[in-house]
Amino acid sequence: MTRTRIQFSDFWNGFDPRENIWTLVLDRLAIPYEVVDHAPDLLVASVFGSAWKGIAARKRMFYSGENWYRMDEKTVQPEGRSILDCFDMVYSFDYNDAGNHYRLPLYLLDNIQFGIDDYASFLRRKGKDELHREFRQRKFCTFVQGNQVCPFRNEYFARLGQIERVDAWGELFNNTGTVVDRPGKIEVSRGYKFAMAFENSEYAGYISEKLVDALKSDVLPIYWGGTRVHEEFNEQAFINVNALGVERSLDLIDALRSDFDLYWQYYQQPIVAVGQLPLQERIGRFFEQFSAFMASTIQPASS
Repeated sequence: MTRTRIQFSDFWNGFDPRENIWTLVLDRLAIPYEVVDHAPDLLVASVFGSAWKGIAARKRMFYSGENWYRMDEKTVQPEGRSILDCFDMVYSFDYNDAGNHYRLPLYLLDNIQFGIDDYASFLRRKGKDELHREFRQRKFCTFVQGNQVCPFRNEYFARLGQIERVDAWGELFNNTGTVVDRPGKIEVSRGYKFAMAFENSEYAGYISEKLVDALKSDVLPIYWGGTRVHEEFNEQAFINVNALGVERSLDLIDALRSDFDLYWQYYQQPIVAVGQLPLQERIGRFFEQFSAFMASTIQPASS
C-alpha cells in the first residue's frame, strides 16, 4: 500500500495537522496519506505565515479562506511571483480561471466539515403558524464578533442599534455580559428575528461561514461582504446590505421587525439562488477535482 506524505504549514493557531478539514476530505475519499513534519510529497500551506517558502516538496497546494490578498497578485511574494506561481494547486474564494485554481469558498468547505449537503433538509422548517406564534416573543438582533478591524461593520452595528437594541454576544461591543463561541452563537440567535452576519471585508467571492450560521439559527441574516453572494444564495432569503446599501437595508429591517407577513415572505424563500447548482453537486464536483489532483500530480512514496 502506498501513502502520500503530507505536511501542513502556515495554518491558523490551534490547527491540528493530523485532524482537520483536509484530512477529513482525504479520509472520506479513501486516499492513503501520512502526515509528516518534514520531507513531504505534498506541502499544504495557508495564509497565516510564510514558512512554506523554506519547505521542499514534490508538489505544493495552497488554501485560503481569508480575504487578505489575491492569489494572482504579483506583489505578494518576492521576485514578482504570486501564489499561483508558487503552487501546483490553489484553492480559494476568488473567481479566477487559472488552470491551477479552484474556487472553494470557506462556507462550502465548512459545509463539508459538518456533513451538510442539502440546506432544505434542515433549514427553514417552521410553518407559518408556528413562526407567527414565536415572532412577537423574539428579540431584535444578535451580533457576535471578536475583532474590530472592519470600520463599516462597526458603524453599521451602531446604526442598527438606533432602530432597536442589538445584543452583542461576542467580545466586540459586548453588552450581554456573556461571550459565546460559534455553537453558542447559533443557539442564542434562535431567540431573535435577525442576526448581523458581516464579513471582515468586502470582496466578490469572499463568503465565509457567517451567512450559513445565521440561517442555522432560523433567523433572517443581515449580510454584508461578498458582493456576488446573490449568485450563490437567494437574496430574497436575507437582507443583502451589499446590494441595498445602508439606508435601504435599515429601512427594510425596520419594516420587517414588526410586519410578520413581510418577514414570512423572506423566511419561506429557497436558500440557494436560482441557477446555482445544488449543494450536493457542488461538493461532488470538488471531490472529483481534488481526487484528480491527488491522483494525477502526486506520486506517492512507498509506505
